[in-house]
Amino acid sequence: MLKVKMEDIRGMRVPFLRIGWNRQFLMMKEFGFLYDSSMVAPFSNPPLWPYTLDHKMPHKCTGNFKNSSIFFSPFKE
Repeated sequence: MLKVKMEDIRGMRVPFLRIGWNRQFLMMKEFGFLYDSSMVAPFSNPPLWPYTLDHKMPHKCTGNFKNSSIFFSPFKE
């Protein structure tokens, strides 16, 4: 059995790609997560680089959330 230490887990992807917005971001910050890969982004050329929500995201998105310093590595459609 592979043993992964909790402190080695630095990012996450939520079930069914259903982002929990503010609650999720607060939890991630509290537990020291650095990135999330749950946000779905449309195909783009050039591809999107990981980004934070400190500024406007580079693609259309729906949802009500505050800024977050968590990095997002978008899941491409």
